[in-house]
Amino acid sequence: MANVQHISDVSDEDKRAFFEALDSDKDGRITLDEFKKFLTKFLSPAELPSDQLIYEMFRAADKDGSGTITLDEVHAIMEV
Repeated sequence: MANVQHISDVSDEDKRAFFEALDSDKDGRITLDEFKKFLTKFLSPAELPSDQLIYEMFRAADKDGSGTITLDEVHAIMEV
């Protein structure tokens, strides 16, 4: 049986690496456009969620409603 790691067990270093992979312009914030580009890069067209679902996922991660996702918000998501 495969060893499955719970998302809350991801190290802070790995969370930062994940964040930096999405933050393509390296400004310390992930925009909706960066989020979409990341998903498009790693998912096939058949796996890619609708624009509406991508927007809803982004909004759920953007806890403060700023229109961007910060590293702190990534940490909060992965603490669930």
